[in-house]
Amino acid sequence: MCKRKSFTLIELLVVIAIIAILASMLLPALSTAKKKAMSISCVNNLKQIGQLTNLYAFDSDGYLPGYYTGSSTYMSYRVRASNGVMLNIGDLYKNGYAETAKILQCPSGLGPFKFNADYWNWDGVSVNSTPPPINVSGYYYHCRNGWLSGNLYTKFTELQNKAYCFDCPYNDDYYNFHENSYNALYGDGGVSTVKNSDWDGVGNSRQAGFENRFAFFDDRR
Repeated sequence: MCKRKSFTLIELLVVIAIIAILASMLLPALSTAKKKAMSISCVNNLKQIGQLTNLYAFDSDGYLPGYYTGSSTYMSYRVRASNGVMLNIGDLYKNGYAETAKILQCPSGLGPFKFNADYWNWDGVSVNSTPPPINVSGYYYHCRNGWLSGNLYTKFTELQNKAYCFDCPYNDDYYNFHENSYNALYGDGGVSTVKNSDWDGVGNSRQAGFENRFAFFDDRR
């Protein structure tokens, strides 16, 4: 009977080193593939939102879900207030058009933009609930009919090919969900991806700045 030859310590270390080198080569590629998959998932979310918004308008005399600005541009990102009230595209979930609230938030979202089922399960009644109630943010939504405090309503047909729903349009890293790019949904149901570098210096977080950014998206449709 032949005696089985065992690995020496040096041979074992060589094998481990080779595996480590291969892993270091593959991990970046896997990370890139994962981010690309999440961006594709984001595009699918926006396309679903476009279809559901169309259905909502069909059942609502042609009107889109109410666009709530409050006193801040940040309100346009809110899909659910801390008291449980749905805002903006959150109405699609509230009224049963969206089966899951998950499509209202980008898969690559961070912080309050990141989907957390526990926050959506909170009933808006218990003050001492766990987790505590927070404002939940999602895709940015704008009916393109002005900028006033309160709820604004727009006819779906007025959107035409204009952008009205997209990833958080800021330039700092906290909102950079897709490696320096954003996905935008248009009134015709199409989705486009725009590189952050293409619009550096276009507008800001103020009202006029947002209008400039919308115009930027529109020009690239």
